[in-house]
Amino acid sequence: MKVALQGWQHSSQSPLREALAQLRWAQELSAERPIVLGYTPVARMNPFQSQLYRSFPECGIGATPVLRPEQLGAVGQLAPLAQVAVHLHWLGGVLAGIDDRAAARRATADFLGRLDRFRDEGGSVAWTIHNLLPHDAVLEDAEQELRQGVAERCDAVHVMSAHTVDLLRGSLVLDESRVLHVPHPSYADCYASNVTRADARGALGIEPHERVFVLLGAIKAYKGLSLLLRAFDRYARDYDGDARLLVAGAPDDSEAARAFVAVATAHPRVLIQPAKIPADQVQLYLRAADVGLAPYERVLNSGATHLYETFGLPCVVPDQPQALETLHPHHRAAFRPGDESGLVAALQRAGDMVGPQVQADVEAHARHEDPATLSRDLATGLRRLFTAGGPS
Repeated sequence: MKVALQGWQHSSQSPLREALAQLRWAQELSAERPIVLGYTPVARMNPFQSQLYRSFPECGIGATPVLRPEQLGAVGQLAPLAQVAVHLHWLGGVLAGIDDRAAARRATADFLGRLDRFRDEGGSVAWTIHNLLPHDAVLEDAEQELRQGVAERCDAVHVMSAHTVDLLRGSLVLDESRVLHVPHPSYADCYASNVTRADARGALGIEPHERVFVLLGAIKAYKGLSLLLRAFDRYARDYDGDARLLVAGAPDDSEAARAFVAVATAHPRVLIQPAKIPADQVQLYLRAADVGLAPYERVLNSGATHLYETFGLPCVVPDQPQALETLHPHHRAAFRPGDESGLVAALQRAGDMVGPQVQADVEAHARHEDPATLSRDLATGLRRLFTAGGPS
């Protein structure tokens, strides 16, 4: 019999086959009443979800990937065997590619209608708020309407920043009794980390003395691309002529991303790999670097900064409480979004935060966001809120 990766490859039995498998694990590892929780969309390139759900079985919750979001209600068929719930993550796919408001209203009504039917049949709903708005939002008012509709149907709203409710006040009404704060887990043990700094730099053609700033992840306009190039040029001119900007990630199809890739490709002090980075090569870019960059125009949660810290890198981030709250307090440099001179100064400060002791301090700090502990906290909180019933 050939291997079929359940939860990775859709089949005619999905997602029920995967849900039954997860239910058996929940029953095996916990005496509590089992919960089958279908989550969607599924992100396999990013280990965030595997970290988030890693302790769920021992808490009696079978976290089940739903590869096709339109099937999110299918786990409701297991209601005779367990409490059933759905956990929504990024909502950008609901209105993706829609630039007509009437079409957006129909898509929103269809999505919310499926949630209503699931809840009417006894299911619970949770949502993790990842972003202030989807990064590729076209109709922002339609996205806000969708998000408000989801929030009103939630038994639990998971936030990873303690500042989320305040940041969204005025654009999203949340029942704060349903808000559950559990921070973003670290990426400890998610990526290979066996290459040395010398081997990583050798592979990328970087000299030992060069100061390296890395931007890792999808190349998108909201990440302050043009500002970063201008600020890096000024930093290299005024402070460190041997500095390197190292960029790794797939660009989207925006004009800003295309222009950035074109300039970076021709730049003598920039190294760029404009493609998705295989998981086993992530270590090359992070072990070769001295500083991790997140020079974003807007941010709520940043998986990149958690990954940088997992590899012991000090970070450059916006001077905003949600960007700073989980970072090492002494090994970070902040700037006001849009302030080119401020970013130059942040690069200078971060560039001075290098060395084995800094790396050890940052790695130790990152371990405080222990994935197993945070996963148990989330599972416990979701069970409590699901048991409390639907929103008032």
